[in-house]
Amino acid sequence: PSAQASLPPRAPRLPIICIDPGHGGHDPGALGPTGLEEKTVVLQVAKELRQLIQQEMPQYRVALTREQDIFVPLIERARMANEQQAQVFISIHTNSSPHREASGIETWYLSFPASARAKKLAARENMMSAQQLSTLELILRDLHETDRINQSAVLAQNTQIALAEHMAAHYPGVLPRGVV
Repeated sequence: PSAQASLPPRAPRLPIICIDPGHGGHDPGALGPTGLEEKTVVLQVAKELRQLIQQEMPQYRVALTREQDIFVPLIERARMANEQQAQVFISIHTNSSPHREASGIETWYLSFPASARAKKLAARENMMSAQQLSTLELILRDLHETDRINQSAVLAQNTQIALAEHMAAHYPGVLPRGVV
């Protein structure tokens, strides 16, 4: 007989959903008319979403890119999700508009190539130059396969529908702006 003991079987690892509350720390994101900062809103939404997923989908593990008011650069957030081998990456933002009458819900997902408008918004949201965004795009492009992008599109569409219906029921006049 062998002197080596057999190892117990490894417990299966739960698939991971990574939630990214945008901005944080020195980067407040958009400011509301009363001074409410985007970084505060999205952190609260991320924590509530984590709780909802844990209750409704216990077959997943949820990780946040930040738990408190700290700044985490976008490239670091992507690295965190990749290190954990997250199957889903959800970045939460509450964008602003220079037009006071603007209202609505948009859902974005990572796809290539992005429109010029999408690239400009992504660069602004993450306080990056177009060059830095291009470098990040190359990194992300290596990490995503076509089937994941297609799955992201389906998730984004379903998210948009659910968000738009929920918001319309509570806030009349909120426009569904679609998936970008």
